[in-house]
Amino acid sequence: MNSSIPDAVRAVQAVGAALSAGSDAVARAEIGRFADERKETAVYNRACASAALEHMLAERPSFRLRRRAAAAVASAGLKAGAWLDAAPYGPKLVQRGGARTSY
Repeated sequence: MNSSIPDAVRAVQAVGAALSAGSDAVARAEIGRFADERKETAVYNRACASAALEHMLAERPSFRLRRRAAAAVASAGLKAGAWLDAAPYGPKLVQRGGARTSY
């Protein structure tokens, strides 16, 4: 669901290009390009979700310690509070390939 609207828009564009293509090879190439883009986007979205989950669960002892230390000093240190608040709860990382396009 992280990219369902862009996925739908790109799907319509790919199908339109395939239907108006002059040959089967061009139509297949357009659909293949769409599939490659969306696969890259899915991998990117999975990485974002994994990063957010890691931040929330803090299963690694080093990360858990860092999160606890930041929480302990957050009221006195704006940087620590900002780090806690800046968890990767969505696709904020630099996107690549097909994920670069927006709605």
